[in-house]
Amino acid sequence: MKAFEPFRIGKLELKNRLVVSAMVTNYCNPDGTPTEKYLAYHEHKAQGGWGLIITEDYAIAPKAGGFTRLPGLWEGSQIQPHQELTRRVHQAGGKIVAQIYHAGRETSSAITGERPVGPSPIREPSMPETPRELTVEEIHQLVEQFGDCARRAQQAGFDGVEVHGAHGYLVGAFASPFANKRCDEYGGTIQNRARFAVEIIRNIKQKCGADFPVLYRMSAVEYVPGGLEIEEAKVLARLVEEAGADCIHCSQGVYASTQHIIPPSVVARGAYVQNAAAIKSAVHIPVIAVGRINDIQVAESILQFGQADLVTMARASLADPEMPKKIQEGWEDEVLRCIGCLQGCAGENGKGHCVRCLVNPLTGIEDVYDFSPAKERKRVLVIGGGRVRVRGGHHRSPEGPPGDAAGEKRPAGRPVDSCLYSRGKKRVHLFAAVAENHAGEAPHPGAAEYPGRWGAHPPV
Repeated sequence: MKAFEPFRIGKLELKNRLVVSAMVTNYCNPDGTPTEKYLAYHEHKAQGGWGLIITEDYAIAPKAGGFTRLPGLWEGSQIQPHQELTRRVHQAGGKIVAQIYHAGRETSSAITGERPVGPSPIREPSMPETPRELTVEEIHQLVEQFGDCARRAQQAGFDGVEVHGAHGYLVGAFASPFANKRCDEYGGTIQNRARFAVEIIRNIKQKCGADFPVLYRMSAVEYVPGGLEIEEAKVLARLVEEAGADCIHCSQGVYASTQHIIPPSVVARGAYVQNAAAIKSAVHIPVIAVGRINDIQVAESILQFGQADLVTMARASLADPEMPKKIQEGWEDEVLRCIGCLQGCAGENGKGHCVRCLVNPLTGIEDVYDFSPAKERKRVLVIGGGRVRVRGGHHRSPEGPPGDAAGEKRPAGRPVDSCLYSRGKKRVHLFAAVAENHAGEAPHPGAAEYPGRWGAHPPV
């Protein structure tokens, strides 16, 4: 499959073309440092075989975020904690890029403590406040802050950075006629509106070196009246390529058209790939497609037809962080599939809660359970294990080794140390390992996070 062919973004070598794009998780500390939950979440995806992981938004300044528990790299003290993140991802065989951003007018004083800023004093229709217009001097300072943030990401061991110029955030707002009504060198023509992005990319390359990969995420079409359209987006893509960008990540929408940023189940799979194809026709650097690509066959089709060079499957990775590994090992029928419900991801996220997934109860509790082989064998009963052979009291996975953990015969009345619900023949051994490692433990240490939802023990 083309999806599993190696690929390069600049000097960055990837083992395949499957990408996890940025998703806000609310897993970090308020000071921008990672929690164990944040580390384990990304480590699990790296173990699952994804070619590239792009983190959620790293704020370039203390007041630059649009959420209260985002990661940050605005000061040197945040470097060392993030070195542990990159170490664990690399140890698991993954590559990781830090997305860096400023929320601009897509935030509020309730979050930052300050009035939002933007290219022009125009309120985003979905937000409560009118932003303050940035001065030229402030713009120059922000360019330096982006470059400094990228340098800290490099020092923390990230394999590159992605400048977030999509979804109406500050860099994208400057490029957009929907948000930018300036009459100086940062407004008017698309060349002027792109100037902020161009200067940021050049500053990063100057501070981090020409070989340090810089991705640029853009909304090729904003789907709002007076917003960015595809022809100007193609010009923007060429300008950031000339500035030194190594890859274009082609998204769509702004907060006022959120349904295009995170399309629900009623939207066709791969519905926006034509935008990526248009951008690809305009540049010579790789292009990443995104938007309801939650099935490997859809991803493969996009790559085979040359509509993009890589594909992002963000919500698909929430549903099953092990999807690439399962497919390569011949377990495609065991992949847990994203259903586009938006309940655990965007739904929880929008309320300020930690991201979950309706079809994968392990999302967000990767830091709780140990999936490594148990040091001590225990008696385990797996219920709902899917297609298993059941004869004469023996419950054994077709591929499983003998023993209690594989479901070997248990005499009547013999107690078990743990009991879990599972699905799928591959999951039998996964859940058996969890049960062996955690049998006899006290109630789930994170049960307090689930009041009235899962009870004392969230499902495994």
